[in-house]
Amino acid sequence: MALVDEVQSVERMDTTLRLKAKEVEKTRLEADAQKARTEKQAEAAASQRLIGARAESEAMKFLLAQKEKEITQKKLEAEADKETRVKRAEADARIAGIQADAEARRRRRSPTRRLTRSARLRSRSSRT
Repeated sequence: MALVDEVQSVERMDTTLRLKAKEVEKTRLEADAQKARTEKQAEAAASQRLIGARAESEAMKFLLAQKEKEITQKKLEAEADKETRVKRAEADARIAGIQADAEARRRRRSPTRRLTRSARLRSRSSRT
């Protein structure tokens, strides 16, 4: 009977060791699976960040191009405004010169000529 008890004890021990080995293997497999899930999640998060960074980069390129166009447009508008002001000032100066010449010619007319004109007007009115 002691031999049977010993055999049963060895068999129980063997069964217990196999169960423990299976538990250890199960725990190892679960840890490997968790590690794989964590790595996949990290890869997915990194991929999302990369996609976000690329999208932001593309948006910045677009905005930069738009800002450059805007700056160029403002420069062109400023140059056009400057040119318009210069031409307007030149035209005003020509007008002022023409007016000054006309005024000078009017003033250069001799006083006798004015009198003559006045006299002509008087003579016309006296004829009637």
